[in-house]
Amino acid sequence: MLRRLPGNQWNQRYGINTTMTLKDSDGDVYLFRRRLIQTPWAAIYLHDIEKGDEQPEMHSHPFPFASLILRGGYAEDTARPVCALHQGPITRVAHLAGDWNVFPRGTVKIHTIVAVLPGTRTLVFAGRRRDSWGWFVEGRGLVHWKTFLLEQNREPHGRRIPGGAA
Repeated sequence: MLRRLPGNQWNQRYGINTTMTLKDSDGDVYLFRRRLIQTPWAAIYLHDIEKGDEQPEMHSHPFPFASLILRGGYAEDTARPVCALHQGPITRVAHLAGDWNVFPRGTVKIHTIVAVLPGTRTLVFAGRRRDSWGWFVEGRGLVHWKTFLLEQNREPHGRRIPGGAA
């Protein structure tokens, strides 16, 4: 399992072998991220995923990514918005060790991780960050992560998403 190291930082443009620990609203760790390398143009992360996303709403990512499941696996619900305010049908997809999960940035596709096998580890290849994180709320569309957390009486920390998915 990955462990938090000194220098655990939220807002970092460059990094080699640094970590980030993400916690849910109860303070439980749901993701350990080791940034093997991070630049403004691309990044490679190693994730230990402890549990699924806390929110039932699906979220977007600010960068395209491809993840290789090294160990364990997870199930996610995915959808494609049919317009700016409404999502399309939900599809549940399972990813197991050896599988690739390719994900575009922005609201082309949204998802939420609903179940995680113990010991799940993924290698993530992330592209350039071009947007911000957000949750897709039916009837409202994409809601910026800070606004979403404040509306749920949760305190946003830093410039990245605490208590959300990676």
